[in-house]
Amino acid sequence: MKTTRFAQAVLMFLLATGLLWAQTPASSTNIVDVAAADGSFHTMVSLIRASGMVPMLRGKGPYTIFAPTDAAFARLPVDTRKELFENRFLLPNFLNRYIVPDTLTSAGVSRRPKVRTLDGRNLSIERKAGTVLVNHAQLVKPDIVTGNGVIHGIDRVDMFTLHEFLEEVQKHKISAAQH
Repeated sequence: MKTTRFAQAVLMFLLATGLLWAQTPASSTNIVDVAAADGSFHTMVSLIRASGMVPMLRGKGPYTIFAPTDAAFARLPVDTRKELFENRFLLPNFLNRYIVPDTLTSAGVSRRPKVRTLDGRNLSIERKAGTVLVNHAQLVKPDIVTGNGVIHGIDRVDMFTLHEFLEEVQKHKISAAQH
């Protein structure tokens, strides 16, 4: 009888602890951990890890990241995805074009004509037919709030940004071959 009550008490404690943990808002964690747990951003999180930017994006912030979903990255040719991962030292240049040093919800984003990224470039913001477009990419998973910012899932990789990254890679390869 005592064993049963003890087991019930332990079970109730674990259940109560689990329920309290499950009710903890996503804002108690950081952009990297929330993106990793979400399930739609495995490629973006892998690129962030490969770039060495995890400490920054787990830091104080605030940051807003316009993260292409896994489906967006899947539309790129395999060789292009491979180039991203093989050029880890250039990855921060690519990723900084998706990160804004501010906390912007979709409501805040949609009121602006543009936002400035970590690398000083502007992302254009448009509202069309009730959707928000960031550099022509649609917000498909908006307002994932974290403790140090916001994640907005977007439906495509910015091709201009990708083209610039691939040009940087080629310049580096040519420079390395000449030395």
